[in-house]
Amino acid sequence: MTKANCQADQDWLENYQNAFADALRENFHDPRIKGLVRMRCRNWLDLALEVKRALGQEGVEMAKKARYASAHEVAQQIRDNYGADVQGIYRCYRDMLPWHKPIWDVFLGGLPDTMTFRCQCQVGEYWRERLAEDPDALDLCRLFCSWDEEVARLVDPAITCTVTKWSGDGSPFCELVWTTDRTGQPDAAPGDESP
Repeated sequence: MTKANCQADQDWLENYQNAFADALRENFHDPRIKGLVRMRCRNWLDLALEVKRALGQEGVEMAKKARYASAHEVAQQIRDNYGADVQGIYRCYRDMLPWHKPIWDVFLGGLPDTMTFRCQCQVGEYWRERLAEDPDALDLCRLFCSWDEEVARLVDPAITCTVTKWSGDGSPFCELVWTTDRTGQPDAAPGDESP
């Protein structure tokens, strides 16, 4: 793990990870959670594929609109309950998304404005299996996972999420990078990199 920008952020990160690491690992291996994740992905993808086959690109756009509908609610929960920053997004993912198994030793900080999060994800595991059977679903699987990018944008338009590695492609983990663009914001003085 690389060091965060300041000692307070580094302490926050280490304490937060240590406090919840065991629970997250336990959740990841819980067969009930895994079954629910697989059922959710299968149901969504089966429906999205039928819409895509019937309507072509218009169907893909409809699937995207449906998938992104929940991003507004989650972004509001993050702002209200966790804080409208990358740390808030991280705390929310820990609480609300039990199918992510963080790989703690490769979590990279740049807090409070940047965060790289690597996780093993049961959604990605399901996509790999499903894509072996139905490669035509690739665009829809990626669309499903691009939800993270939409949530970040809705939490704060200055936050960008980029999926740099995706387990659906066969990567052993997903890697999401959140960055905050502080240029043009009132509290950012010229040449000042700190928040």
